[in-house]
Amino acid sequence: MAYISTIGCGEGLSSSRPPLFDGTNFATWKTCFRIYARSQGVKVWMEIEDGVLVPMKSIGDELVEKKFSEYNPEKESQMNIADKVEMVLTSALAVKEYKHVNNCKSAQEMWNKLGITYEGTKDIKES
Repeated sequence: MAYISTIGCGEGLSSSRPPLFDGTNFATWKTCFRIYARSQGVKVWMEIEDGVLVPMKSIGDELVEKKFSEYNPEKESQMNIADKVEMVLTSALAVKEYKHVNNCKSAQEMWNKLGITYEGTKDIKES
């Protein structure tokens, strides 16, 4: 158990539970989480990196989100993965850290917001 706390991945390093981020050592947690997410399937990590395209339809001149009942089987499967990814990511956050991302609409938005919160923007990193 000393090894786990030494590398800073919280309670994680399990194939059934994501590493816990408690607000400390973000860089190490980020690496551990990336490994965990990829172990859950390449599509899980792709949802975080690339995001999900919410199915839309045209009603007159306006684009609106499709209802779940209007999804084709392929889009339903993709949206199920998106929901799984959000659950995996929120399960990896302590309550205090979840408060930073609880208003995000996707796992990709959560991931990006955590990065900005704990690492800063690209401009800040470069300076």
